[in-house]
Amino acid sequence: MVVSKLLIHKEGFTFIEIIVCLAIVSSLIVVVISSLNYHVDLLDRQRTMTIAYLLAKEKIRELKKDLKVQKGNFPEPNQSFVFEAQIKESDYPSMLEITVKVSKDKETALLSELIEKKQ
Repeated sequence: MVVSKLLIHKEGFTFIEIIVCLAIVSSLIVVVISSLNYHVDLLDRQRTMTIAYLLAKEKIRELKKDLKVQKGNFPEPNQSFVFEAQIKESDYPSMLEITVKVSKDKETALLSELIEKKQ
């Protein structure tokens, strides 16, 4: 009798337990992958915005030397960035406002700086 009970009882997991375990693990994998995807997109956006602000700052530096309105693309390796520069009178006397807008896809960086008018 004791021998027959030992032979009938098998150790291990049932099919239902394995299916439940696989469902839980696959749910966790989906959450991790979607979180990773979100953070990679966020990192790409931050990289694009950082480059756009640096390009806008460089364009303002160029415009201080040669005050003229410009529009166009940046040279290699930033040819996908588009800029538009404006120079206008500011609200302050004897000051000009330089505004540079740099765009790539849906992202836009806008920088303005005041400079003294050349007499």
